[in-house]
Amino acid sequence: MSDPAAFLASQLDAEEKWWATEHDRTGVKARAIREIMAKRVILIEHRQFGSGGPCSRCADWDSHPGFEMVAILVPWPCRTVLALAAVYSGQPGYDPEWNPDF
Repeated sequence: MSDPAAFLASQLDAEEKWWATEHDRTGVKARAIREIMAKRVILIEHRQFGSGGPCSRCADWDSHPGFEMVAILVPWPCRTVLALAAVYSGQPGYDPEWNPDF
């Protein structure tokens, strides 16, 4: 599996560059730029922890008899990163293995 974060970052760069050249007559450009920035924040929040590590944000919680809640680390890329990348599934470079199975 290649890197969905790098793919997503390149798609966001291209989208932002495209919007930078458009004239904003209806407020759509401002909304699109806010959406790009929000996706960047989500991508930063869900970065890979270390080399080959889990998602830095996601954890499943489980309880075991006699123990308190235990965090179970979620492998990276998490479903959040895969869902963001799926928006660009029709673009060259998208890996079908990233399908988050909605």
